[in-house]
Amino acid sequence: MRVKRQTADNIRAINAAIAARNDEHLQDVLMSIGIEDLLNPDMMHLARGSHFNPVVILLATIGAENSPEPEQFVKILNVYQAIATHQSSDALSDYHPDHLLRQVVRCILAKSTDINLDATEIGTNIYDWLDAIELAIDFEVPALAEKILACLRDKTPGDAVFMSIKYRLTERYPLQRDIIDFASFSRCLAIVHDALVSSEWDEEKQDILLFIMECSRKAQNWDNVIALEPLLKREKLIEFSAFRIAESYCQKGDYTAAVSYLDKHLSRYLDNRDRATPVEELNHPRPVIEGSKDEVVSEDFSALRAGQALAELSDVLEKVGNQMFLVSGTLLGYARNGSVLPHDKDIDVGIFGWESQFDIIDAIVKTGRFRIFPRYLNGQRTHQLPVYHVETRMTMDMFIFHKEGNKFITGVNPPWGYLQRFAFSPFILKEVEFLGVKTHVPANFDRHLTENFGNWRLPTPAYVSHVESPSTMGQGEPLHQLVCRLNLIEAIYKKKPARIPRILAVLKTFGDREGAMDAALAERLLNFGQFLEHSQPLIQVAS
Repeated sequence: MRVKRQTADNIRAINAAIAARNDEHLQDVLMSIGIEDLLNPDMMHLARGSHFNPVVILLATIGAENSPEPEQFVKILNVYQAIATHQSSDALSDYHPDHLLRQVVRCILAKSTDINLDATEIGTNIYDWLDAIELAIDFEVPALAEKILACLRDKTPGDAVFMSIKYRLTERYPLQRDIIDFASFSRCLAIVHDALVSSEWDEEKQDILLFIMECSRKAQNWDNVIALEPLLKREKLIEFSAFRIAESYCQKGDYTAAVSYLDKHLSRYLDNRDRATPVEELNHPRPVIEGSKDEVVSEDFSALRAGQALAELSDVLEKVGNQMFLVSGTLLGYARNGSVLPHDKDIDVGIFGWESQFDIIDAIVKTGRFRIFPRYLNGQRTHQLPVYHVETRMTMDMFIFHKEGNKFITGVNPPWGYLQRFAFSPFILKEVEFLGVKTHVPANFDRHLTENFGNWRLPTPAYVSHVESPSTMGQGEPLHQLVCRLNLIEAIYKKKPARIPRILAVLKTFGDREGAMDAALAERLLNFGQFLEHSQPLIQVAS
């Protein structure tokens, strides 16, 4: 939902004042905002979409008393009071029991979709139907909205109505919590898309397809994302969709198809980079590599805070009988200078025993000092467990090492659903001190680091570990080719051009393998990397 930052700040201030139960402070907040802004429709839309129901009731009360056109405020007030009090009959007594709004309130309270849309007294006011759809979305019952929308479509109310629904749905999308049924939300958008048959709405329909794609992705309906491709006409959307389709094929385990679509994305990106972006495309999402961790408040890396986080994690692990040891970039820092590397952003540690991962997570959570990321828990396939230390805002990646044959195996589990694995010679541990903490490292850390980085004594700032590491299993295979493409895209969007020739050099060594990059595309990317070296910084894109 696109609103002014001040509007969002005002909503948060009102919500905080209501939560504090301080009437005097609430009055001061309202006075500072002013009646004109309190009656601004954006305030109501944002409050509803953000699920700040007490704020909605307050704004509706103010609107009912102060707006020159109070009818809509009164309706919202009555509906929200009915839901808040679980008494739909009292607040909505002016409506027949079978009226659409009365039925929707009952369904919301029951979290049900059992609605009778053929009732004689359902009501014909189109704004009641629009409000009913919006209410179902706001209270996270999109399957109910889907039913109402399907019935409304059959009444053929006209394009203007469906355009209104389009804006109501797409403005709500960014505010939806992950618990919502995104599959139903996607189908709601599809109904609107199909109802707009005139060619004058073609651009609007392209907008809708973008949101259908994103909803389908959140619903993990990968086949639906793929099926959208023939409908896409807008150049930037085709570029973006190739990235999403690649992700979908990856989630389905078809790495060869995913590689093909990542190359399409890269090619389209190069084709479009000099094209002026139309205004209507400026707010569309851009493809980026998505980080391996859920959203947390990060802090600039600090050896002091990292040491504190490391000490507390070590203490928890020892209590459940597990020894922590330094690995990857953190072990590299220990070996080179006895501390963290200048460019470090997190701490990398290893543990043995995938079987104990749930005991470890239970012990970590019970301390109340850490946040964990449950989507990484995957039984024997778990190789990586990020842990966030709340006080220091430091992130630690715990890598689980598995014994397979004559190797120790660990890996990464990115959100794209693949598992990239790395193999090391077996090792025993020795105790060391690092950042003031007693911990462990592989006893023969020289061999371990050589297997991970090659000539680890030589600093290589542009080294791309998941692409170049000698420990990478399945080098040149479709999964490795996929990882190379993802790191190319990350290097482009995060403006790290020094990585581009290194990744392309690795890809070139597998030029005879399935998924090999076309030489012409590789040459274009190499030239683009050289261009980036001398260009102004790109727009920053969060990962």
